[in-house]
Amino acid sequence: MGLMSAEATTCETQSGKFKGMCMSSTNCASVCKSEPGFDGGYCRGFRRQCFCTKPC
Repeated sequence: MGLMSAEATTCETQSGKFKGMCMSSTNCASVCKSEPGFDGGYCRGFRRQCFCTKPC
């Protein structure tokens, strides 16, 4: 009998509630947690946008 492994994948989407330039991933994550279904978030990109994350 072989072992089966399941890889957790993370889905991400740009925050709909975060306003302005994302300078703190902690702040971004807090805003994302107030959006339905998301458990975290981080800043990324040249334009410093907040992206929310959730398991998918």
